[in-house]
Amino acid sequence: MKHGTASLLMLFVCAVLSYAQDTESPGADDDVIRLPEVEVTEKKDTTEYITQETLEREGSTDLWQAMRNVPGVVRDGGGGKRNESNFTVRGFDEILVPVFIDSIPMAVPYRGDADNARFLTGDLESIEIQKGYSSMLLGPNTLGGAIILRTARPKKLFEASEKMMLGFDGAGKFANLTSVSSVGSKLDFFYGKATLQYRDVDHFRLSEKFESYPDNPQENGNRLFSDAKDLKLTMLAGWTPLNEVDVNLTFIYQDGKKGVSPPSVIGSVTAFDVWPKWNRWSLLLDGSYTAERFYAKAQGFFDKYDNRLALYNSWEDVAKRIETDPSDYDDYGAGARLEGGYTINTWNRVSAAFLFKQDSHVDIKDYWEDLAGQRGPTKDIKENTWSLGAEYEMNPWKPLTFTAGAGFDALVPVYLWHIDNLNETNPMYMASWQAGVFYDITKNHEVHFTYAKKN
Repeated sequence: MKHGTASLLMLFVCAVLSYAQDTESPGADDDVIRLPEVEVTEKKDTTEYITQETLEREGSTDLWQAMRNVPGVVRDGGGGKRNESNFTVRGFDEILVPVFIDSIPMAVPYRGDADNARFLTGDLESIEIQKGYSSMLLGPNTLGGAIILRTARPKKLFEASEKMMLGFDGAGKFANLTSVSSVGSKLDFFYGKATLQYRDVDHFRLSEKFESYPDNPQENGNRLFSDAKDLKLTMLAGWTPLNEVDVNLTFIYQDGKKGVSPPSVIGSVTAFDVWPKWNRWSLLLDGSYTAERFYAKAQGFFDKYDNRLALYNSWEDVAKRIETDPSDYDDYGAGARLEGGYTINTWNRVSAAFLFKQDSHVDIKDYWEDLAGQRGPTKDIKENTWSLGAEYEMNPWKPLTFTAGAGFDALVPVYLWHIDNLNETNPMYMASWQAGVFYDITKNHEVHFTYAKKN
């Protein structure tokens, strides 16, 4: 998708919102916001909350930067063999600390790294980082916790903003530019918002204490291949026919282009990795009903991730863009999620969730010996995940809370093909449970004890 196309989409959304505003009945109360807030998890344990205000104050423009000040998070990246930026939470990587968009699990490349510097954050309301103890309602693979990105919704009859940030390095030279444009409207029965983000990183400057060594192309000054360009378009539209009902559709498109990776030496061969293509888009349909003591939520989602990894064998190949052995990765995650909860009384609350998710990965290479030099797939993997989770919460005394949860997950292979052989794999099943005691000493201080057995 070109920038011109994204701009046309923004203009289309503006036109729709303007029309809706004109046709809305007069006298609407601009200050009343009737968007049900159905939280997946309680604000317990070591959950960290990063608001949009915090992101702007700290100058964070992507998920990797946003994690910089979170205790227990170690950032790994900004370079490396594949020029990726990732992180661990208390030692667990994103295979065990998945990323969710509004409680929907994002598709993760089959090798487990997604380059979190590509996820721009200007369209978010907040970021939740659950460390260790996380909700059983989220599904499997949360052994180390979970990261939940909350998409911002409109709060006024009409709102629009344009934010631009310029960055300069320690030498006073231009380093990066970030632009966030948004327009939205909240009417009596409809709401919508569109956010267009663009970031152009020219370079990252190394520390003045950096010292190069012989045969290293990296010299003092700017980090080699630290340039990048990112585009993200987020559009959502919602319908609220009743105070208790909210139905909305969210579309997210991302396109990233980043510099060549630093060189790596394998034997006598110097190799450079590059991503000529990094693209993903997501579609989420969400419906919720929220009453005084009961809530229900249904979601359907599709998250598509495509990228290409190529190899350069020399500096000359880098300059001429002569690729060797490029691989195309075609991944997607699709499924549905149901969630509900009931407040029995002021002391007790129960909730449960069901998740079905299908993950697919196809790996296509330009050549393979058995294919006589013809381009074709070398891997084709498809598998289904079924997950059921339930939680119980008891609050007998205001500062004291007991929680308990249990879950059952099934991983069912659908199709597994490799160019060398065909493997049939048996389904795998796992039961999980956790419990916790939380005591609020003060408004901002808590002590707790938790224990969990997760997959």
